[in-house]
Amino acid sequence: MNKNVLLVFFTLMTSSISVSNVFAEGIQEGSTAAGINGSLTRMSADDNDTDMLFLGANYSKFFTKNHEIGVQAFGMIFSADSETDSFVSLDGTYNYNLISTSNVVPYFGGAAGFLYFGSGDDTGTYLQLGGQAGIKSFLNENVYLSTELRYRHTFAEDSGLDQLSINIGLNLVLN
Repeated sequence: MNKNVLLVFFTLMTSSISVSNVFAEGIQEGSTAAGINGSLTRMSADDNDTDMLFLGANYSKFFTKNHEIGVQAFGMIFSADSETDSFVSLDGTYNYNLISTSNVVPYFGGAAGFLYFGSGDDTGTYLQLGGQAGIKSFLNENVYLSTELRYRHTFAEDSGLDQLSINIGLNLVLN
């Protein structure tokens, strides 16, 4: 991934530490969270790299302050040369939230799911596995920004597809 993209990710992570002094009190056992997010994704297959922008949504449940299980959906549809191409990703996720006494909650986790690809008559649904790490920066007790670095490997028929993404999202904690 481009060094400038990683620099932007690092800048967002470090600057969010000083966004506010609100504590992450919104995360309680049994809380749920819902959000919208966007990602800049580099997809690599064989020797071809493509950068894409995706929009997505997520929903998760906190079984404790540390353990979070959720689902994420990302997608993109575009038309070129009278053909419509689409990518849709649906993942189940597990995140471990590190204990924090500030407004910033670092986390890491894993994911498993499916990637659907369609281009004209060529379609396929493939298994994907991966991991993610990021931070939740609370703006108030029930609203946080998430900044996440995500990797996914898709097991396609002929070759694997690797995805490296930087995600930024706005989330609401529902108690």
